[in-house]
Amino acid sequence: GFGVSLEQLTPETAEWIRLWRNHPRIRQQMENREIISPEMQQRWLASIQNNRYAYFLIRVGDAPVGMIHLSHIDPENHTAEAGLFIGEERFSGTGIALGASLLLLEYAFFGLGLHTVSAKVKNENRVAEKYNALLGFADPQPCSPGFNRWMLKKEVFLLQKPLLESLVASK
Repeated sequence: GFGVSLEQLTPETAEWIRLWRNHPRIRQQMENREIISPEMQQRWLASIQNNRYAYFLIRVGDAPVGMIHLSHIDPENHTAEAGLFIGEERFSGTGIALGASLLLLEYAFFGLGLHTVSAKVKNENRVAEKYNALLGFADPQPCSPGFNRWMLKKEVFLLQKPLLESLVASK
């Protein structure tokens, strides 16, 4: 839907994520900025094979273009943390991230029954701040040095969803 598809990571597709994640354009926006080795990536992939994590490769047609995820999924408190990046630079600014975010947030709120999704954003990342505000995330609070945690309530997402869908449809 929304011009994109999300597929669960496999050891093969996780390698795309590692290569993109190591690119300076993406790495500089991350809290952990170390270069990820293939072995580190495989250990990480093994560590997220449980119901507290949902990591997806974003595809446009057959082309892998980025990664989007829910982490720290807490069914008792109905919360999770979301994140994404577009690894293929030619897809930045095309609406692909918005389509993927709509799919992920629908899954979070309707599939998993979450009430709140948070996003950790680097303070100097104005593009990500504006993007998260467009999605309905608000009330940024410091959560770690140089990063704020933004919150999105299900009710706000429901109000914002028609606008987001119209923006995706216009791309």
